[in-house]
Amino acid sequence: NDTTNTISVNLTGLTDDAGNAGVGNASSANYTVNTRPADTTGPTATITLADSALTVGETTAVTFRFNEPVTNFDA
Repeated sequence: NDTTNTISVNLTGLTDDAGNAGVGNASSANYTVNTRPADTTGPTATITLADSALTVGETTAVTFRFNEPVTNFDA
């Protein structure tokens, strides 16, 4: 995080609507720029069953494979 990301304006030579002359400089607060493109598709999941032809009382392993990292997944 760079704390020097600010915009500075020299106020000398400027006047406000009331005619008051500007003095010194004005600086913005620190800012950041997000250069990562927006992710509008969201994650997808492939669900695989070890046995897809179950009978009463049988169990099988279920695998969830996501195409990107996910958070807060609750099995």
